[in-house]
Amino acid sequence: MNTNNFRRIVIVGTGQLAGHLASSFKIAGYSSVQIIGRDPKKTKLFAQRFNFDFAVSFDDIDSDADLIVLAVSDDSIDEVIAKLPYHKGICVHTSGSKSLDVFGSKFEHFGVFYPLQTFTEGRIINFREIPVLVEANNKYSHDMLISIAKSMSDYVYELNSDERRKLHLSAVFVSNFVNALFTMGNDILNDTKLPFKILKPLIIETMDKAFESGPDNAQTGPAKRGDMGTIQSHLALLSNKPEIATLYSLFSTYINNKYNDKTNEQL
Repeated sequence: MNTNNFRRIVIVGTGQLAGHLASSFKIAGYSSVQIIGRDPKKTKLFAQRFNFDFAVSFDDIDSDADLIVLAVSDDSIDEVIAKLPYHKGICVHTSGSKSLDVFGSKFEHFGVFYPLQTFTEGRIINFREIPVLVEANNKYSHDMLISIAKSMSDYVYELNSDERRKLHLSAVFVSNFVNALFTMGNDILNDTKLPFKILKPLIIETMDKAFESGPDNAQTGPAKRGDMGTIQSHLALLSNKPEIATLYSLFSTYINNKYNDKTNEQL
């Protein structure tokens, strides 16, 4: 399907995801884009970064737009859909956890366009390397969204809402929770004069092994070995960090039970 037939795209939102989508749409050749935001000054500045049009009211949304992308927080999706006027174009949300059914029967064409990545201001990410997960309510929307996704990314997948929610849950574990663990590790290092970057080779090797041999086969450490002496020594060092100590015990129990067949044994 020829996505050049798309005359206009509307992005609702001015946050991190909206910025990366706006940049990626422009790189992919979609230059006719309208930005919709709540704050006039912020929306204008955002749109000027890409030389796009903008508006601050849903009443001014381009009635001829072929695609409306809701790049807003999960908690705002229902509210935004309720406020949107009926539109003949394809309306999509970008959430990993929200169902396709959130659109109800308001639009004829709708779907999900979910980029699987963490977005932070100031960081440049190659969108072609980001997996894009697509779901749609009919063949027209499906074919068009797949075509658009492939014009922006080399990794396009079709997932239903249940599969996408499980993927999002997995992503929370391997991204959000892992970064929280980085923060805890750094907090422990703050008691020394060692910088967090001393852990970089270890982190990279751990990630490489997980992808090369699978995470199950890459596990190492005292909990896998059943080294109770080391575990108790670590817990003693965490006596002034009770929340981290609790998580240390939970993770150690999980690993020990998984690899040593000691189900429900609490460390």
